[in-house]
Amino acid sequence: MLLSKLELGSIYQVGVTRQNNSVSSLSLWERARVRATPTGPRQH
Repeated sequence: MLLSKLELGSIYQVGVTRQNNSVSSLSLWERARVRATPTGPRQH
């Protein structure tokens, strides 16, 4: 079974988009979590 370049491209695009979404939401979550935690002895 040979996929056309267009099909491969769209599949690749979806995979990359999914990865980017999970990464960005994770970093957002991390930032929110860090902001929510009470500041310890080390303050920025």
